[in-house]
Amino acid sequence: MKRVRNLLLRPAYRFLLSGLIAAVLTGLCFLVTTVTFLTNDDNAIAHALAGYQTGTPEAVVLFTNVLLGWPVSFLYRVLPAVPWWSVLQLFALWLSETLILDNLIESSLDAGLPVLLPPVAFAALFALLLLPVTVQLTYTLTACLLGTAGVLRYASGIRKGRPVAAAGGVFLVLLSFWLRDDTGLVMLCFLAAECFRMLLEKKKQVLRTVLLVLLTVLLCIASSGINRSMHLSVNGKDYEEFFRWREQFSDFSRDSYKDNPELYA
Repeated sequence: MKRVRNLLLRPAYRFLLSGLIAAVLTGLCFLVTTVTFLTNDDNAIAHALAGYQTGTPEAVVLFTNVLLGWPVSFLYRVLPAVPWWSVLQLFALWLSETLILDNLIESSLDAGLPVLLPPVAFAALFALLLLPVTVQLTYTLTACLLGTAGVLRYASGIRKGRPVAAAGGVFLVLLSFWLRDDTGLVMLCFLAAECFRMLLEKKKQVLRTVLLVLLTVLLCIASSGINRSMHLSVNGKDYEEFFRWREQFSDFSRDSYKDNPELYA
């Protein structure tokens, strides 16, 4: 076990082992059940990105950011037979699970816990919480897991003095925002809270710690602006105004006609 522990102290070996375990658990899902989408939202996104109805893949779609839509729609143009939206989510889940297990192993090694404890604990976590997310894909929960892995990676990178890992963590939080902006905003709050906690307990690397979080916030604001601009350009101002009212009328609790007659106009 000492030799295994020494290997796991190396980030590359630890990542490979974590990735292998996550891949095996994900593969078992395909053997025992059918992997589907949880809601019709993902079907709508996949159909728009692939151009199943129009014949032309479209990057500007509901719910997800155009900065994610561009590369995915391009992949549909190159290899239209591949279900890229499903592949993207499965890869994001695998990467998130890999980084979460990697963090568990690293923390356990630092605490002097048994080597086998993290894989066993992760298998239990997968069976109880991650299995439903894997077999019923939904971009909201995929974004949540991606952001969680990003916050853990950011914290580990700052704590261990690995700026590339920390930057990778905040990029995953940004990806979660592109995938589902509401979920990404929650992950930004967790990222900011983790930044504040580390500043309280560790005075070193203050500038790097804060700048990474501020950069992520600015990138989220910028990407949201780009997405908004592209939607206006493609759909037009009148449709965007119609959709805003449709969303208020259909997706949320509504005021009565007496309280808000403009809503019913």
